[in-house]
Formats: sequence, C-alpha cells, structure tokens
Amino acid sequence: MNRNLRAMLLAMASAGALASASAFAQDAAAQTAAPAGPETTDDAATGFDDIVVTARRRDERLQDVPVAVSAISGDSLASKSIQQIQDLTRVVPGFTVSQGGFGGGVPRYTIRSQVQFEQLITLDPSVGVYVADVIQARAHGTNAGFFDLNSVEVLRGPQGTLFGRNTTGGAVLINPKTPTDVLEGYFQATTGSYRTFIGEGAVNVPLAEGLALRVAGRVAKRRGYTYAPAADRYYDDENNQSWRVSLGWEPFDGFSNVVMLNGYNSDEYGTGWRLTQVFPGTPFGNRPDIVSYLASVGDRRIAGQSATTKGSKADVFGIANTTTFDLGGVTLKNIFGYRKVDSFSTHLDFDGTPIFVYEAPEDLHQKQYSNEFQVFGTAFDDRLDWIVGAYYFRETGNETQRSTIRVTNQDLVRTGFVENTSKSAFVQGTFKLTPELSLTAGGRYTWDKRTLSQYGFNFITGLCSSSIALPNCITPERGVKFKAPTYTVSLDWKVTPDKLVYLAHRRGYRSGGFNIRANNAAQIRPFDPEVVKDIEVGAKADWDLGGGALLRTNIAAYYQWYSDIQRSITFIDPASNLLVSSVVNAATANVSGFEAEMMLRPVDGLEITGTLAHSKLRYKKFEQLLSNGTIQDLSANRIGFSPEWTGGGSIRYTHDLAGDAGSIAAQVDAYSQSKMQLQDLNVPGGIAQPYTLVNFRLEWNDLLGTRISAATFVRNAFNKEHFTGGIAIGGLGLINKNYGAPRTYGIELRIPFGG
Repeated sequence: MNRNLRAMLLAMASAGALASASAFAQDAAAQTAAPAGPETTDDAATGFDDIVVTARRRDERLQDVPVAVSAISGDSLASKSIQQIQDLTRVVPGFTVSQGGFGGGVPRYTIRSQVQFEQLITLDPSVGVYVADVIQARAHGTNAGFFDLNSVEVLRGPQGTLFGRNTTGGAVLINPKTPTDVLEGYFQATTGSYRTFIGEGAVNVPLAEGLALRVAGRVAKRRGYTYAPAADRYYDDENNQSWRVSLGWEPFDGFSNVVMLNGYNSDEYGTGWRLTQVFPGTPFGNRPDIVSYLASVGDRRIAGQSATTKGSKADVFGIANTTTFDLGGVTLKNIFGYRKVDSFSTHLDFDGTPIFVYEAPEDLHQKQYSNEFQVFGTAFDDRLDWIVGAYYFRETGNETQRSTIRVTNQDLVRTGFVENTSKSAFVQGTFKLTPELSLTAGGRYTWDKRTLSQYGFNFITGLCSSSIALPNCITPERGVKFKAPTYTVSLDWKVTPDKLVYLAHRRGYRSGGFNIRANNAAQIRPFDPEVVKDIEVGAKADWDLGGGALLRTNIAAYYQWYSDIQRSITFIDPASNLLVSSVVNAATANVSGFEAEMMLRPVDGLEITGTLAHSKLRYKKFEQLLSNGTIQDLSANRIGFSPEWTGGGSIRYTHDLAGDAGSIAAQVDAYSQSKMQLQDLNVPGGIAQPYTLVNFRLEWNDLLGTRISAATFVRNAFNKEHFTGGIAIGGLGLINKNYGAPRTYGIELRIPFGG
C-alpha cells in the first residue's frame, strides 16, 4: 500500500476512534469547542482589533492570555509583506531566523537565546514549528511561503505542558484557513526584481450540508541574489511550490472533522557561500591558491561555488486530521499528524571558493507520526477551565553527510539510521480565585526513547570510519531512554478590564540523543537532555489617551536557569588530523532579557508599532576535554546565532478616497539587530555584523468600487549588504558567510471572489 495513502487511512481512523471514546465521557459544566483556527475579532471596549489565540489550547483574547505571545492575523500578514517565516522577525520581538548549515531551505530559529545549532535528525528543536497543530520535527521545508492563513502565533519561553513536543525556546503556530460553508476564494500575483513571480490562490467550495472543501496553493520563482562566476549561476534563488487541500465535515451540531493534506517541493541552486577570512598557519591559511582567491574577491558580492547543477531540493508531504466532539459538557479533541521529508543538499560548498577543498553534502529522509488526544471543559460554575490529554510521537529516518576536506586529507561519509519516540501525559487548569485573579497550574510527564545505528566509511583509507563498526561498517544499534517532568504555574490579575499583569514560572526540557558524526566509542555516547527553568513577569495594557488616541503596550521580562546545555564542539583531532564534531552537555548558563511591543493609534488612519527585545546568555560553566586529558575553559564564549538586541517598528497611514474609489495605505517599516556570533566556539571575525533594513509599501485597496487591491513595495530599500548566517571553524582557519537579500521591489495584485 502506498505510504501516503496508508497515512491518510490512519488519519481517518483516528476520527472513528474518537467517536467511540465519547461513550466514556462524563458530564461537566458547559464548554464550547475551540475554533479550527484563531480569528480577528472587534474589541469594542478598546477600539483595537484583537486576535483570538490558542496559546493555552483554547480560544482566548490575546490580551487576556498571561503568556508572552505575539499573533498576526492573515490580513496583517499580507499588509506587512510577510511572505515566509523569516519575515516574522520584523514584527515579533526576540524571534530571529538565520540560515542553517544546510542552506536556506533549513532555517535556524532562535527565541530567548535558545537555538538548535545543529539541524540533525538526532537533535530535537529548541523552537517548535507547528502547522495545524502538528509539529514539524525537522526544519527542512518550514520556510515554505505563507498563504491562505488565519493567523500565526509565536509563543516565547519554555513550552513544556500543552504542546506536543517539549521545547525550551518557544513555539511558532501556523494556523491555515479551514473549509467553511461559503463559496469564496482569491487569487494573488506578485512580480518584481530578480525575475520574481509569485502566484497564490484559494477556493472554498461547499459540497453538501455540513461538508466543504478548500484548496489553496502557491508557486514562487526568483533568480538568485548572489552570482557565482565559476559556475556562471545565481545562488540564493527561489523555485518552489506549496499546496494544501482541506475537507471539513460537520454531520451534526457539536461534531467536526477537518482533514488537511499539504505538500511542498523545492528545486533550487541553494545558498551562496562566500569565503570572508582565513587565518595564517592553519590548513586553509597555508593554501596559496585559497589566499589568492580571497584577495581577488575583494568586497564584491560573490559566491564561491563552481557546481552548475541545482543543489538544494526538498519534497515534503503532510497530513493533519483534527476531530472535535462537543458533548455539551466536555469536549473531546484528537489531532493526528503525519509528515514525510526528503531533502537533498548536494552542493554545500563550505569553503566558499571554486577550488573544491571543503564540501559536505547532506541528505535527509524522515517520516513522523503523532497523535494527541485532549479532553477539556469547565467546572465550579465556570471558575475552573481544565484540560487533560496524552501525546504520542514516532519518527524514523536516515541522514547522510559526506565530509570532504582536502586541506586535511579527509573524506568521510556517515549515515545515521534513527528512531525517535516520545510519549507524554499532561494536565492543566486555570482557576478564578476572584473575578479578577486567576491561578494556572499544569504539568506534563514525558518518556523519550532514541535509537541509532551508524554507517561510516573513510574513502582515504578504504576502512570503516568508526572504530566500533562491524565488518559492514554499520555499528550495532544503540538505544537510550530519557524521562522528565515539566510544568507551568502562573498568577494573573486583571487590574482593570483592559490591563493584565502576571507572574509565571516554568520548567522546560529538550530531549537528549546521539551524535550522528561519531568516529569512536567516546563520540557516540548519548548526550543528556537540556533543562530550562524560568521566571517571567509581564503586563498587557490598552490605554485611552483621549481625543480618540489609543495605545497598546505588552511587556515581558524573564530570567532563566539553563543546565546541561547541548553544545556542538568542532575541532581538529591531532591524533587523526580529522575534523571532529561532538555534541556534549558542556555548559550551564543564565539567560536574562525582556520583550516589548507597542501599538499607537494617535488619530484615525494612522498606526505606529514598535518592538524591542534583549536576550543575553552568560555561561557559568562551559568546558571541553582535550585529547591530552586537560580541560579547556570556554565560558568566555558567546552563544552562536543569537543577537543580544533586536527591534523594529512601522508607520502605516490609511486614507479613504472620495466616493467609491477605495482607500490608499502607505507604510514604512524597519528591522534592526546587533552582531551575531556564527559559532558556539567563537572565532575572531566570525560574526554577522549589526544591520538595519528599511522597507516601503503602498497599497490601493477596494479600488474603484471593487474588492480588488493592488500594492507596490520595496524591501531593503537602502540596499544594505548584510550576512544572515555562516560558519567559522578555528581549527581549519576559515570564516564563510551567507548574504541576506539585497534591495528588491515589485507589485502585487489581489482579486477576491465570492464570500
């Protein structure tokens, strides 16, 4: 049976299992089912349009949730030119996205100095990305374009109770639109510089009473930003397609089932790697041809690749099936998920030159199954909101990396065959001590299991690369189990109906695992889970400034105790002269910081927003065991891929034209971040320098009495050259960086219909 078909049948079966389980439900106080996705509501009390969020697994006003969460509606995503997940950095405080080591198709997400440095199948993410409540366990393909969405929510801080996988940094919840009983849809086209064309659209079709279908898709093509003279190709290009098909079924009041199939395909040249520095006396610095090439490049925006074939491909297929059954007192909800990823990064030219001295292609083949079952309701005359549930996750796959480093005479291939499982049970409740004062407490217990067998071969020696491999170069399967409690407790006080203050304490956890690049018994030993405990204080307030002026301020400050930190240590082993990468629990640290969001409407038609975030990690202990048996103190290093300061803002003015001509909206926004280390083991010069980007947008909405809208935009208007990622390896003596997008411009046209 076809694997995708089998997954679809399992999804449908989960709906039947849920219906059978309803016979065991007991009566409780009235509780309505959470909607399929957050939506925008009109808050007459404050004058602001509020988004209903599901940060606590039930629908609540954003301003009433005692959690640091930012939410952007689908309409706001379009007006702010947010097309992909990395664009959220402009509007969400403290959320940063950088290019991962495997290229732009494998983003690296950071919240509150929590970052998954290595995007390997044996490491869990620090920031979880969910689509329709289903975890995307691997970052591959999560940069798919945003289209036809209800909203996007970004939760900051440890997520250890209510979401499927434990994460120490936070979670990004992408909520697609679901089928409705209205015939409607839209088409949108964008064209612009670098031969850009983006076409997207959706159509919603009622099929019968209680049955509806929604189909949406997006196609994006763009020439690359960065030219590689040796290959005569442009890298940092875009060539991908995304689609989504949803079927909603409501056979009777209180019961609904939505099955959503989605896919993503990309076939691109990949990231443009640029060598920026080498160090004398190192393997790279001792090569005259490399030194000469670096001098010839100067300050030009150039990629070093020489391969002429496309080197970054991904195929992703997923299923999300959500069944909700409101029994009139208790609500049952089941979320089944399936995802399959095949990713090929064949031209990871880590030397950033056309000389072929350091290549490290990577292939990933992964599939996952998950199921979450929830029961929630209210009690004690609606003073208590409660939820209990259980979660299961299973992931299998293999990941292959070939590391060819000619400056050290190294050519190794390693494949890890992996199975990861996670089981957990959780409970949480919010009790109103008084109408204004509420106490929330919740806990989860998680059982994780990791297994790994590894194939490794050394093309230089013709021998197995691992000293513990069997004759076929495959190590015996190893397994390890972890278990841990996580919890949350918070107290929130509604000082007035539009002002909330809260105090929260949480414990988060990220599972341990194995090092897929191990060469010996010491390196293949499992590493332990990370643990984060925090204290967070926050305030959410809406202010009436008089004369129709309105102000919204949301502020959160936190302090974290971070222990058993998983760190990737890369060095040249003097015994073998091989570049060795180990993942170890090398550190403990404290993290402190704050995030602030502001929205001001001084007069009708004018909106001013601003964000500011600060996060600083200070190592208390960071040690490395050297080959001679001594311990090296590394605590002076600064964490990689986590800028200490980020901030942004926008000014938007909307003016209604005479008659039925429509309205004009003009917007300018900016984003800025401080310097960012490119490696956990800091290298002099191995940083992405601070930068500020400015964007402009001009819209004509409801033009000439129609619902059609048109817009023109300029991004990075002042053409600021900046780097968004890279690698810095002191043992090899090189620094290699990835460019951010230059100035781009374009026009877009959106045509809605029906509704």
